[in-house]
Amino acid sequence: MSALVISISTIPPRFGEIGATLQSLLAQTAKVDAVTVWIPKRYRRFGDWDGTLPEVPHGVEIRRCEEDLGPATKVLAAAKAYRGQDVDILFGDDDRDYPARWAERFLRNKAKRPGAAIANLGLQA
Repeated sequence: MSALVISISTIPPRFGEIGATLQSLLAQTAKVDAVTVWIPKRYRRFGDWDGTLPEVPHGVEIRRCEEDLGPATKVLAAAKAYRGQDVDILFGDDDRDYPARWAERFLRNKAKRPGAAIANLGLQA
């Protein structure tokens, strides 16, 4: 059985507000093996960032990557880190509150469509 990893990235202006998002990811009804937050060593978009990392709840791992790739950071860094492993990666956003059955729903749909990439509806703010 594949491990399930939830991957997000974040930016310095949101560091103080990601706690609720992370708590909702930790509260999933599906067995989640890891919740990772990708933070680059430096940001192209936030050159004045002092390098201070956000506080995250117990059970969340901050992982570092070299480059700020914008929203693609959560995808490309995780794909590289887990390459060749039996891992399903569920990508989320750092500014959402996820329903408890969010990951479970994706796993159900994966079982119906093995080998398919599954996407959720994107919303504009």
